[in-house]
Amino acid sequence: MESHRKPLASRACLGRYVKGRLGFALVAVLLWGMATGCQSTGSSRKGLIVPKGNRVMLQPGGPHSGTFVTRNMTINYSFHVKDGKLKVTGTWDIRYRDIDRLSMTLFYLDQEGIVIDYFPFFARPQRAIQGRVMDNRFSREFELPAGAAAFSVGYTGRSQLGGTEGKGRVFRYTPF
Repeated sequence: MESHRKPLASRACLGRYVKGRLGFALVAVLLWGMATGCQSTGSSRKGLIVPKGNRVMLQPGGPHSGTFVTRNMTINYSFHVKDGKLKVTGTWDIRYRDIDRLSMTLFYLDQEGIVIDYFPFFARPQRAIQGRVMDNRFSREFELPAGAAAFSVGYTGRSQLGGTEGKGRVFRYTPF
């Protein structure tokens, strides 16, 4: 009686083919998920309410200055509103050393403190030989969205030191 099974070598090739196709499909699905997820993150924070103590009311002209103080960081800022634009400059001082990643976000709020839009901007630290941050300044100009009455700031970052399993310490702050 003749067997209808393919030889073992053909089955192995078929297995690699199926695994390769599944791997490709998995990568394609992951990339699609990341792409659509990135598109939807813009609205994920819209509608959240920032408490009054975490809001900075927009005022025409300037410069106007202030300070955000959080558990991990102090942000000294100055802003100027002119011709439908907000220019924010300042410095940050953080309690961690050897910062290898820091991302700051400006949240635009309406009169009730509801997030109507937000824009990430990055303060990329430049470390000195001994691990001190040399450049802690930021400066950015933003278009003012319709209905903006205030702003707030959030951040996320990572220090190479501390944390678990040598992965460094992740720190973050959101004003909500």
